[in-house]
Amino acid sequence: MIARFVRIAGLAAFAVAFFLPAVRERSNVYEGWQCAAITLGSVIHPFEGLSVHVRAVDVLAGIPFILDGWVNPLMAAYLIMLMFRGFLRTRRVLSCAILVCLISCWVVIGTGLVPLIGHFLWAGGILLILSPEFLGLFRVQNAK
Repeated sequence: MIARFVRIAGLAAFAVAFFLPAVRERSNVYEGWQCAAITLGSVIHPFEGLSVHVRAVDVLAGIPFILDGWVNPLMAAYLIMLMFRGFLRTRRVLSCAILVCLISCWVVIGTGLVPLIGHFLWAGGILLILSPEFLGLFRVQNAK
């Protein structure tokens, strides 16, 4: 029952965050939905605009930007998996992947973006949604 309440609160925070200012870059402020659209573009066309002579270092430096774009699609898949009783192992794998992508998001923010309230609400919502998964994982491991 508590897990359901925590997930609903997280989902509310996650959804509201898309309509709040999420990051600032110099004088430009981007709302959450704009950030989602920009990062989704990096998922769809990850190496668009790169020349043929790109060094491997440049591609490796771009990996956090690509992973950043996977957070919302993976969250959508995770939320769909929550609707069904099975898929426990799949949900846990998705949870770990989402956390890796969320860390990658913070790496991207470190490149000169300033996080705003929308970002914190978005990340907090994700952590609330995923927290029962990890608490359940630890409970199962400790019971063995």
